[in-house]
Amino acid sequence: MIEQPRGTIAAVFHPGFSLPHRYRPARAEGVHGALILLHGYGSNEDDLFSLTPYLDERFHVLSLRAPLMLMPGAYAWFPLTFTARGEALVNADDALRNLHHALQIIREAARALAQPPQRTFLLGFSQGAVIAAAALALMPEHLAGGVLMSGAAPPSDLASGADVLRGKTALVTHGVHDTVLPVQHGRALAAWLRARGAHVTHCEYAADHTVDEAMLEDLDRWLGEQLDTAAD
Repeated sequence: MIEQPRGTIAAVFHPGFSLPHRYRPARAEGVHGALILLHGYGSNEDDLFSLTPYLDERFHVLSLRAPLMLMPGAYAWFPLTFTARGEALVNADDALRNLHHALQIIREAARALAQPPQRTFLLGFSQGAVIAAAALALMPEHLAGGVLMSGAAPPSDLASGADVLRGKTALVTHGVHDTVLPVQHGRALAAWLRARGAHVTHCEYAADHTVDEAMLEDLDRWLGEQLDTAAD
């Protein structure tokens, strides 16, 4: 069980990355990795960065701000609409229209962190998980895998080759009580990744649209294992 964070949050900036972000350099000795955080709809770079005290200190962590401003302090990777019950609806055209800019930001972040592709990972929540999955499929030469939390599958015809994600790994997590993106979206995301050749670990939790302690423990363990494997 994770009972105490590993240290305080050092919300500094990376000298080689000019776009809005938060950065925590690796604090442990040994082989390092890069972890790029992609927040959800209506959030910002501070949200997922709050998880960094609980994450493996061998990672350089860069938390990105999405480019589309909804209002001050609230950003998105692409527009969403919502049902009367609060369920998010992903429009494939909107997602694709904004995807190129998102990939450019991720590519620049990976370059700034300067770790080998086999030790560079994404962690996306909700809308950020959609972007992370698309990035894995469209720029696999820059990334080893990612943690995709409470997300949904990108458009089904995106990077449809059966082996485009061969050799990539993904942890897909979702709460069974999620009302924003119901759990079937997480299952579809896991299937989307597997259909493209990724090795997927899929976990579900008694949770809603959030990151709870059990998810945090699992993602921290998974990331550490991936880094250990890449270091061998």
